Amino acid sequence: MFQLSMQEWEVLRSQTATRTAGTEDVESQTATAKRRTPPFVFTEQGVSMLSAVLSSDKAIQVSIQIMQAFVAMRKTLNNLHGIIQRLEGVEIRQ
Repeated sequence: MFQLSMQEWEVLRSQTATRTAGTEDVESQTATAKRRTPPFVFTEQGVSMLSAVLSSDKAIQVSIQIMQAFVAMRKTLNNLHGIIQRLEGVEIRQ
């Protein structure tokens, strides 16, 4: 577990936005929390270690969901890497 830097926290807050129900306004979910300090976050390995310690049904389900999110993120990054390589190949040919 570690604490985000202020710069990382600002980037995260700027990327987390949702539409307010019934309007066209976009509102940041994290900005509404009015947090004064950056949050603490877990690495993938930290979540794995935490799930080994916590044994309630809810903790196990949340740990599984978080690990699935990490797997999905890794797959997306791999796909993006392949697309970037293909674009670079096209640029070189042109």
